[in-house]
Amino acid sequence: MKIKIFKSLTSISAIINLHREGELAKASILSAVTAVDKAEEMMNISTRIIIVLDAADPLTISAAGQYVSNNKFKIYNVNLKDLSCSRNFAIDKCDTEYVAFLDGDDLWGEDWLWKAIQNDQRLNIERDVIWHPEINFIFENDNHIFFHTDMDSHDFFIDYLRVSNYWTALSLAKTRIYQEIPFIKNEIKFGMGFEDWNWNCRTIEKGFKHKVAINTCHFIRNKKIGSLLSKTNKNHCVLTPHNLFSPNTD
Repeated sequence: MKIKIFKSLTSISAIINLHREGELAKASILSAVTAVDKAEEMMNISTRIIIVLDAADPLTISAAGQYVSNNKFKIYNVNLKDLSCSRNFAIDKCDTEYVAFLDGDDLWGEDWLWKAIQNDQRLNIERDVIWHPEINFIFENDNHIFFHTDMDSHDFFIDYLRVSNYWTALSLAKTRIYQEIPFIKNEIKFGMGFEDWNWNCRTIEKGFKHKVAINTCHFIRNKKIGSLLSKTNKNHCVLTPHNLFSPNTD
């Protein structure tokens, strides 16, 4: 007999953003299913999976298509051609308490969802928190381990965000945070990008805290070509402006 950790019902939407990942999307979707099943096993939790196919190719559409008849899935075909817009579109479709993001060629560790929510509920603080896994395993074109930094850690320095990003976009938080602070569209052709870095800065500006769920991980695929990051770097983009470091004029 499984013992549920929490008595109250919690709900979460796992959002998977797909574009032209092809066969790689199958592994990403499966990792989401595994994490969702684990969350249901460990907690009294209601789950759903939202797949947004944005200008997707036939192989990627086919990878998602096997879940069309699964009641746990909601699948949308859109032509937004921007990851930020796709994320915002998915948020508009959510009525769950929590949201977690997964990009179409990355993978979640199976304990990610339930441990992040467990941390959030145990913390019980006045201000909502944005959660990140402790470890990112980077693989394919480049192989290394990237540790996320907790804002309550002595290793966190806010000025670091002037020059680099602390956290990936694959966060978990209350849905209302993403509703209050939507992602800003990348304008790569005009030299503006790094939507996740921009979003992290704007959430801190609004008083939200970024924290790490210990003993959780993601697997991040580093593709040499075809990724949004490679396109952003190729076009020598800079961070889309934000107001985190603007002088206080009050």
